[in-house]
Amino acid sequence: MAHFLNPSLSSNDNPLHTPSPLSLSSNTSETQTQENPLNVSFKGWRNPQKNWKNWVDHMCSLHKSVWEKAGIYYSIMGSVYSIKKDYELVIKFAERWCPETKSFAFDFGEATITLEDVMTLGGYSVLGDSVLTPLPIDRASEETREELLQARLELVRTRARKANQGAWMNKFMKSGSRIEQEAFLFLWLSKFVFSSAVGHDAVGNKVLPIAIHLAQGTKIALAPAVLASIYRDLSSLRERSKNDVFASTVGASFRLIQVWIWERFPVLGPNPNPLAYGEARFARWHMVKKPNNENVEFSLATSGKCFLWRPYVMAGTNQSIHSLYGETGRWLLASPRMAEALESFGRCVRVSELVGLDCIEEYFSHRVARQFGMDQDIPRKVVFCPKGNPEMAWQHYSRPISDAKLYIPPRCLNSHVTTQYLEWWKKPDGTKGVVKVENDYDSSFPPGFPPKRFGKMANIFLPFLPAFLLTGQSKRKTMFLLTFLPSLPAFLPD
Repeated sequence: MAHFLNPSLSSNDNPLHTPSPLSLSSNTSETQTQENPLNVSFKGWRNPQKNWKNWVDHMCSLHKSVWEKAGIYYSIMGSVYSIKKDYELVIKFAERWCPETKSFAFDFGEATITLEDVMTLGGYSVLGDSVLTPLPIDRASEETREELLQARLELVRTRARKANQGAWMNKFMKSGSRIEQEAFLFLWLSKFVFSSAVGHDAVGNKVLPIAIHLAQGTKIALAPAVLASIYRDLSSLRERSKNDVFASTVGASFRLIQVWIWERFPVLGPNPNPLAYGEARFARWHMVKKPNNENVEFSLATSGKCFLWRPYVMAGTNQSIHSLYGETGRWLLASPRMAEALESFGRCVRVSELVGLDCIEEYFSHRVARQFGMDQDIPRKVVFCPKGNPEMAWQHYSRPISDAKLYIPPRCLNSHVTTQYLEWWKKPDGTKGVVKVENDYDSSFPPGFPPKRFGKMANIFLPFLPAFLLTGQSKRKTMFLLTFLPSLPAFLPD
């Protein structure tokens, strides 16, 4: 029995664009180096400054319970680790980024950094309020806001003429100030989470309401906002390079991308550190030396044989979502009172829009179903309408998951692709027509494409059903299609 993430195409649908990444640029620049071939400045790649760990440990001893309630404990603890840059590796992957599908294109299919990756690697929550949520109207919050703004203004009036992060840390670290917790989170958000929105080496006003919310124990959905900035900057880097624009600057947390590469393609990464119980996932890669990959052929290293579809389910993680997986697959009922782990799983596998501080990006989980332990069929194009509206986008992302059954795949499962997906992906012209689907398994298919032993599927799509579960028929057996319908304002074009 196969399980898919919808919306997927049937064999009678219209052609669909296939990501066909071209080289970022065939030209060279005088400012290029072998290590950093496009002279990209990763402003959002922030390793901890001196004494940062001391402040983290001090604040953790006072506010750990608040951090856990707000869903930021592991993301803060992960900020104490340093990840050494591998410019060349990150750029090579950026060359395979497709802005239209928000995914990397490889010979074996699509893959991308998902909400599950941002949860597990970065420790950010997919649940909670929007990052654009305004401050509550109460006297205590307003007084805290005014004190933080006044402290920032004092630094702006110095010779540095800006609220320098180092000066901010010196001002508040272990000061015993009434607002030290908020000041700490203000710096953490500015430096490690949303540096692209506040400017280099500064503390910015945009994240001030978030800091106050988090200090009060209010959970904020940081994961979609962080992922939105990564998608935006990957697309921007790709477009700039296609237009021969060099010396690019990206502000998103690209160290998440490099760690994602190391986790998914072990042959391209160094030997990780042992991960102690309760440590943030970034501890695996703290100060490890960049591997020498000169003798590793990139096309071979990025083949389906070397890619780990589910690197987290077998290893211990701090995310409760991975506790859902058992030895066998199971159906769980979604309800308003369901556990956070199940709701988080639903957010990770559902097509939606990601609301960031200064951008909105589309999230196409159905294109990378194998990363969630599902089987892959041809993904259908999804168009959100209207685009660019943060309120509507957030409403779409946060809509309740209820009155439905969610399929949780087994911990150990080799997912597959349908035969029609294989033929569609291999088409050199980047389009899908009506394909012939054989009934029997063909062992001549290359690695990474083990097709199902099914006949042609009749994929039924009912856009207005409130439930998540649909069924489809094959020539040999009934298949359950796990679908997360992009309800209005999204729609699927004919």
